[in-house]
Amino acid sequence: MRNAWKIIAVALPGLVLAVAGYHHPGGLDVSTAHMWWTAHVPLIPVFPLLGVVLWALVRDERGPAKVLVVVGAYVYGCFYTALDCLAGIAAGLVLETEGRGQQSIIELIGLGDRLSYVGTGAYLVATLAVAGLLLRRAGLVALPGALLLVGAAIPFQTSHIFWPTGVAAMVASAAGAALLEWSRTRSAPRVPAAVA
Repeated sequence: MRNAWKIIAVALPGLVLAVAGYHHPGGLDVSTAHMWWTAHVPLIPVFPLLGVVLWALVRDERGPAKVLVVVGAYVYGCFYTALDCLAGIAAGLVLETEGRGQQSIIELIGLGDRLSYVGTGAYLVATLAVAGLLLRRAGLVALPGALLLVGAAIPFQTSHIFWPTGVAAMVASAAGAALLEWSRTRSAPRVPAAVA
């Protein structure tokens, strides 16, 4: 039962982001500005959880690849949060309050996008390191989860959580993390029972 909760925990951030992406406005204009920026506020603590999931998946590992996961996940969390605040909250709020400000909105979204490339690039590198570590640990049983996790990180770079590609990426990320956690716990060394 304990392992089931761990599997659910690593899948949950991706699933929450998939639901948020499904309801996210497809574009920013005066009619969507309020929903645009208010949708991003509760996501501030959720987006970094994708990085925390990567940390959790390699919690028992050691060495340079684990360091790569930790640093990549941290860089992702910082830079993707910047995107969320700039292109999500600030751009939507400027448009809602001003009803105009196209140049400032374009600049906010542009800066957010540039920062997001750093974050999502670091996330991709971290997922590759996770995949390598867990393939080494669990063998081919980790392959489906590794392919889903890394495969989801690729469209996440440009589609974020937008419907349909970004939502599918978040579902794949959740499934990949769950499968990797399952394979990780299957390959954990067994502690022999004490002899009485």
